[in-house]
Amino acid sequence: MYTVDDKTVVLTAEVVTLLAENRQHFGRLLAQRENNASASASAYLDDSFRPDPVKTEDLLRMHFLLLGKDDEEAGKYRSKGNMIYDNGRPVKAIPRGDRIPAFMEQLIRNYELDEAHPLLKSIDFYFQMELIQPFAKATGRCGRIWMMLLLERWNSVFGLLSIEDMIAPRREEFDKMLVQCIRTGDCCALTHFVLEQTAEELKKLADQASENKKVVTSEMKRLKAAMQFGSEYTTHEMMELVHLRHRPTFRDNYLLPCMREGYIEMTIPDKPNSRNQRYRLAESKEAT
Repeated sequence: MYTVDDKTVVLTAEVVTLLAENRQHFGRLLAQRENNASASASAYLDDSFRPDPVKTEDLLRMHFLLLGKDDEEAGKYRSKGNMIYDNGRPVKAIPRGDRIPAFMEQLIRNYELDEAHPLLKSIDFYFQMELIQPFAKATGRCGRIWMMLLLERWNSVFGLLSIEDMIAPRREEFDKMLVQCIRTGDCCALTHFVLEQTAEELKKLADQASENKKVVTSEMKRLKAAMQFGSEYTTHEMMELVHLRHRPTFRDNYLLPCMREGYIEMTIPDKPNSRNQRYRLAESKEAT
């Protein structure tokens, strides 16, 4: 369970304050996202699928899309395993495979009944997934994406944040801290970490919006240079242009940043999930 200590209260208040004080700045970024593409946690998934974070069937489908159809573990709860290991050393016992469906249904019911602040109970949901380990592969990433979907359900601004980007600068620290939290069964340190990183990302977003900064990364330049004005591309075709096979990496580092800055647009913006969706360079933007 989560421990609501003084630091948690302070950090939660800081995040809530940032959301309130920068409502107009974040609103402009959200409007841009809605006109171009979703930069939410669901951007890790297939264009045609926007999961409901309180449905276990959507969690399973998300897992399938995350691992890919060629992985035999995709979209299935694990059937084996009874222990979490860290570098070969046992850390904590986990439920038997036959009990996982019931555990996950109960986890979602508990989330909906929990009257705690959405920030805290969403982080705890992720932590409980780490304790249950419902999947043989990618439980951590699934849990983190699901946490962001739950947070976006509470406040749409979380659709602008990438949890993996938030973790990346402190990845080694995060992994060690998570193991210790699992060992003790207390997610207080995890809660502090996520709230701290969320506050930092919100500050960056607010600065970007207020100063109207245009951030053009090397990945964005590479994608823009590979595309031609007047041509329309599927996601797969754009991935081939930049020689990538990993869809989440392409979406997070190439496509979505270009769309947020208005360099690439959808051909069917009013139907973002259409199977006929294509992408093209926006003629209103000059190549950088």
